[in-house]
Amino acid sequence: MKIIVTSMLLMALSLKVQAQDLNRNEVPKQLLSAFESDHSNATDVEWEKEVDNYKVEFEENHLDVDIWYGTDGKVLKMEQEVREQDLPQAIRETISKTYAPHRFDEGELHRENGKDTYKVELEDGDREKTVYFTANGNVVKETN
Repeated sequence: MKIIVTSMLLMALSLKVQAQDLNRNEVPKQLLSAFESDHSNATDVEWEKEVDNYKVEFEENHLDVDIWYGTDGKVLKMEQEVREQDLPQAIRETISKTYAPHRFDEGELHRENGKDTYKVELEDGDREKTVYFTANGNVVKETN
């Protein structure tokens, strides 16, 4: 039992070391300036430092957004909540043709290395599936 508790504590501590909450004044000025310029409507902004990178979580237009920045201020990755009506038409068509009677539950746009992938959670009663799409409606991966 001691080993399990000790292991759990070590895991929790390692997670805390990997992500450190930051106050606004602890974020490099050029990074903060670039973020505020690109996301002037952002609310509920929270910064973290993850190893050598920075992560900012915020809301914009009532949608959750997470962005990871390198120390040079360049965007490494972005995840943004997406409403059903904001999905590309090709994805909505694939869902209605291929996944009926499942319906849209949640969506997220993932942007990394210049590529966009849409993660869409679908549900049909108690049955759920997660499908990853390209913007043109092609299925990249599907999980139940």
